Amino acid sequence: MNLFKPVKLRHYLKLMEDQGFSTAQVLAEVDLKRELLHGQIVRLEQYQQVVRNMIALTGDQGIGLEMGLRTDFADLGLVGHALMASRTLREAIECWIHYSLPLVGVPVQVHLEENAQQWALRIDEPMPLGFLYNFCVEECLVIIAKLGCEIAREDLGQLGMTVEVSYPAPAHVQRYRTLFGDALTFNAPATRVHFASVDLDQPLPGSDAETYLILSRQCRLALRQQQKSSPMRAQVLSMLNQRLGNETTASDVARQLNVSERSLRRRLAAEQCNFQQLLTESRMTLAMDYLEHSNMSAKEVGFLIGFKDANSFYRAFQQWTGNTVLAWRRARHGTPLQKFS
Repeated sequence: MNLFKPVKLRHYLKLMEDQGFSTAQVLAEVDLKRELLHGQIVRLEQYQQVVRNMIALTGDQGIGLEMGLRTDFADLGLVGHALMASRTLREAIECWIHYSLPLVGVPVQVHLEENAQQWALRIDEPMPLGFLYNFCVEECLVIIAKLGCEIAREDLGQLGMTVEVSYPAPAHVQRYRTLFGDALTFNAPATRVHFASVDLDQPLPGSDAETYLILSRQCRLALRQQQKSSPMRAQVLSMLNQRLGNETTASDVARQLNVSERSLRRRLAAEQCNFQQLLTESRMTLAMDYLEHSNMSAKEVGFLIGFKDANSFYRAFQQWTGNTVLAWRRARHGTPLQKFS
């Protein structure tokens, strides 16, 4: 989703204040006020600016690791309390998968992968995050390790945890090594946390079945309320971004949002847009982000956002921007457009 409850942002403000930074400094150039963060929904770009401010204020490119270390269950709001009461590790993971993004404000998506020997958590971008992805991965890795130990009441060594990260080793790589030891690989095909010696379905020591059922129901209600209060346009864009590369119709999106296709189109029309416009907007935004911030070829980008052949993508991109993919990409990297027109 592109809209979050600001649970994590409130936590960041508290941690930054502990380091001597004011709310005004952390929220600089962000259209947010602290007193509104308990009832407001925040956008991805607001989240990005807050993290950008935190890095600039502290000069710490690895601040995501620090944020993870200083996160406890109570800092995760309703979802954190549900995690504490979970009956099994699988139940805790499923709770995190369903609710961490919209109800906590952690803009990376976790997926559970299982085979006969072990299981893993894969961390993906449900939408292009740019620099924010590294921050979120760092924070998420530490939270997974820390809360996993607390939930299972085991130390990290007993969890049999190994980490693969999809990006190159950063300048602060030694901080990773201190936290995760030698069981750490960079430049992997995907970001995954593997567990070799933990039973997903074994009852957890601190579980409380009755409390979990109450809290999980509250999570469902909170999510439903958030979805209803969000503009339909934002919900559709969020759904399109999450279905990146899949052939998605208005009927598919309506079914995912639990509304009829007719109702979907009517509500979009009331917001002065339509499904095709939003599909184009989603593709255009994602294409520009990948062309600017990745080394993927234009053909790969076109395929990734749902075009079946490269020529169709090239034509669409020129209609969107008035420039060829090559000219636009070179211009974004500081080379004048006219030299390549």
